[in-house]
Amino acid sequence: MTDERFFEDTVTRKPSILQKILAVVLFILATTFLLGGVITLVTGAGALFIMASIVLYVMIYFLLRSMSLEFDYNFTGGYFDIARVIGKVKRKTLFNINFKEDTDILAPLTSPALKEYEKLKIRTYDCTGSDQNAIVYCIVGKDSSHRGEQFRAYFEPDMEMLRAMHRVKPREVIITDD
Repeated sequence: MTDERFFEDTVTRKPSILQKILAVVLFILATTFLLGGVITLVTGAGALFIMASIVLYVMIYFLLRSMSLEFDYNFTGGYFDIARVIGKVKRKTLFNINFKEDTDILAPLTSPALKEYEKLKIRTYDCTGSDQNAIVYCIVGKDSSHRGEQFRAYFEPDMEMLRAMHRVKPREVIITDD
């Protein structure tokens, strides 16, 4: 008998201070170029300033979009996947795993059980948010969507999802009591 309940969690990564500063600096620079271009439009250099400001505004658009980053965790029917959502528009599934068959370990990042997996040269995903108090877990397994390639992912699941995962594969899922 399989557990067909659906567990979903979304974690938001807040933009860093550096990203915010870069966006403000680019905005000031683009606006300066635009105003300089409008003022000197009579001369030939005005069009060049306006084109430079348009390029900077496009860069700002993509920077602001990338600053809005979320991760969706889904666990249902023994399958677990994490998707990255950029700008609340563009969604890409990072990996998909048959939890019962392809999971090597799921444990808190501080667990000694992860020691043997630390030095592996495998694809690594950081799917954590910006909450400094959250308990980060690491999952190591084989990705169903990338020809069985082994991977490691850091994420912040809620306790309900962890308990459901533990029911599917109790020996490989280590849950902290914090």
